[in-house]
Amino acid sequence: MLIGLTTLPYLASAQTVVITPHYSSVDIGEDFTVQFLINTGPLEVKGLEIEVSFDTTFVELGHIEPGLWITGYPSTYYFFDHTGEPNTPATSLHFAMAFLDSSREGVGELAVAHFHAKEIGATGLDWLTLDVRGLDNQPQDFSHS
Repeated sequence: MLIGLTTLPYLASAQTVVITPHYSSVDIGEDFTVQFLINTGPLEVKGLEIEVSFDTTFVELGHIEPGLWITGYPSTYYFFDHTGEPNTPATSLHFAMAFLDSSREGVGELAVAHFHAKEIGATGLDWLTLDVRGLDNQPQDFSHS
């Protein structure tokens, strides 16, 4: 099973959110993880929302865990959501977070997504939403891969 992740190298000086590893090759029935990493550059981030889609023919989303960039910071509120219709597997991975009384800058791990390989084949993680908000709750200019 090959899970193709269409990602670019993690840029050290630009505002980016990336998925890593760039690709994974796993056996049917195997569990594997992907990380969402952030580099805010000089910008302060108040909150964000991310959604990527995938083909449920080949993989199944198990769960999502918040990364240390979120959990290692005091006074945060965040939630992760990948619930779809009842009894229907998720076709996208969605999470959002916000800092209630502060903001944050820097480089770190936003989240870890746990997948299960179901069938032989390939799927990508296709970006649907990347909405990063600054101190004034206005969208910030971030790239993704």
